[in-house]
Amino acid sequence: REAIDRRMREHYERLWSQSDPWQSDSSELDANRYLHQFALLNDRRYGRVLDAGCGSGQFARLIADISDEVVALDIAPAAIARTRKACAGKSNVSFRVHNLMEFNPAAEGPFDLVVMSESIYSLGWLYSLFDIGWLMSQFRDALREEGRFLLVNTRGKETDYLLTPWLIDTYRDLFLNLGFDLEHEETLSGIKDSVQYDILMSLFRKPIASFDNR
Repeated sequence: REAIDRRMREHYERLWSQSDPWQSDSSELDANRYLHQFALLNDRRYGRVLDAGCGSGQFARLIADISDEVVALDIAPAAIARTRKACAGKSNVSFRVHNLMEFNPAAEGPFDLVVMSESIYSLGWLYSLFDIGWLMSQFRDALREEGRFLLVNTRGKETDYLLTPWLIDTYRDLFLNLGFDLEHEETLSGIKDSVQYDILMSLFRKPIASFDNR
């Protein structure tokens, strides 16, 4: 796990040290994605929120407007530096340089909302499905009753092996198997770098007292 942690930190720090490695701040598709994510959540106000894999911080900036506290977490210091800049003036946003797989949700929670946007398949790149499932079960337990978990992932082409559609659907189904209710789901389609992409947005809710007898 130490070797995996080091590899992930070095890899994503190198990428985020570039100006905009995934054009996440400049593409029309990503701008629409942030707005759609916000629209899915903008029917209530949240207490404590975790943006797990905050990247450039564009969504942390949006969700801060309907939250009491947002924890923006990313493994790469360069990403957190970008998030600080994006969230300038948002006094309710705090920043963490941390490997999500080593994060302790129980110690940091409880949370009213957790957002993982374009980040779970980055964990699947190096960690086993067991490790991911175990971490997600910890997030489930750290959510308040009726707390929400927003999972957003791009279904890519066959050459994008991390974004292979059946893998993306497996991550999504993991949350159903953990006992979450699927509150809403939609697919956002668009063009980026002349390639057609479909982004699966799944909003889950933790049922009331659903795990007491497990």
